[in-house]
This record gives sequence, structure tokens and C-alpha cells, in this order.
Amino acid sequence: MNALQKLLERQGVNTDPTKFTSRMIKENVILRMMDDGRKETAINARIRAMRSFFNFLEHRIVQNPMDVLNVCQKQGLLQQTEMSPVKYRAQAA
Repeated sequence: MNALQKLLERQGVNTDPTKFTSRMIKENVILRMMDDGRKETAINARIRAMRSFFNFLEHRIVQNPMDVLNVCQKQGLLQQTEMSPVKYRAQAA
């Protein structure tokens, strides 16, 4: 989680886990990593690490921001679905 904290601090984002939202993670972590040309495996590893961290904190935070985020699949595109404005699925290639 140290890498996540550094990434957010460079962007001037509050790193208090109780203030995280799914939208913040999408915009400041996932899309940033995609813009930086990171491989999907690296993005998925970061998503899994964040999910584990927030699952650990679940009794201390109001809502787990990772509940609506899924890993992306090879050649997949993260997209918004009708069910939730911040839930992602991989689009079939």
C-alpha cells in the first residue's frame, strides 16, 4: 500500500483510507496506471492488493470502495455499466 500512498500523494489526493471512493480509485489509480502504459497484470495486482487492504479495514470504514471494482482481463477495457457508475467489466475482444 506504500506505492498507492505515494501515487496519490504525488497527485495531491487525500490518502486517508476512510475517505476513499470507488471513483477516486478509478480516476487516480486505475486510469492513471493505464495512461502511464502499465500492463494489465500490474493493474490487476494493484486492484487485488487494494481489495485485500480494504477488506481488512471493512469494520473501520463506512463503505468498501473496492466492492464495485473488478479486475480487467487481457485485452479488456474498463467500462462503466448501467448497474453502477463505477463498476467495471472487461469487454470481450
